[in-house]
Amino acid sequence: MTSDEAPDLRIVPPDDSAATATQDGRLIRGLLLGDASALTGIIDRYDKLVRYTVFNTCRTECRRDPTFLDARASDVWAGFVDSIRKRNKGPDGALPAYLVRIARNKCTDFLRKADRSPTASTLGDDIPADSTESDPIDALIRFEQAEHLRACIASLDLNDRNLLKEIELITQKRWSEAAQRLNLAESTLRSRWARILDRLRDRLEKN
Repeated sequence: MTSDEAPDLRIVPPDDSAATATQDGRLIRGLLLGDASALTGIIDRYDKLVRYTVFNTCRTECRRDPTFLDARASDVWAGFVDSIRKRNKGPDGALPAYLVRIARNKCTDFLRKADRSPTASTLGDDIPADSTESDPIDALIRFEQAEHLRACIASLDLNDRNLLKEIELITQKRWSEAAQRLNLAESTLRSRWARILDRLRDRLEKN
């Protein structure tokens, strides 16, 4: 790929869609059983698709705010986990389509709350694979940075990674609600979260 070619951020689905659906089903069942590695597996498979959808749905916002893509992707994953738990089962259709729908809804909700209506400049069709715009490259760079952060998170022990299931509540400082969901004392949750942040900062600084 030459320097003036933008990468194609889309996920190309595997040829064997039945096998993919079976693997997705196993991961979702693991997630429902409380297996933190199952969520990591789903994110590894589809985070790029989620980020592509966010970028393609809110190009102007991604261009304006370099943190927008990461923030909306986090919203999507938090919404996905919450939805699966409330349903107590996987999506009725294919998991990739379900994640795309959540991503679009999260973007639309954000724009509505910010009193900005989606327009042709923010909503768009698929970005052509031969696009020469620089924005997809910026999005990919942010994606690679997120990959590094995910590697740091993966280095945490299982109990600490389990806390990330309620990261949306924790980052909103809804400690009591998060502690109740995790079956922990609030003081324990706060101290463990502080320790997790210290470990992540330490690993990020070393890299």
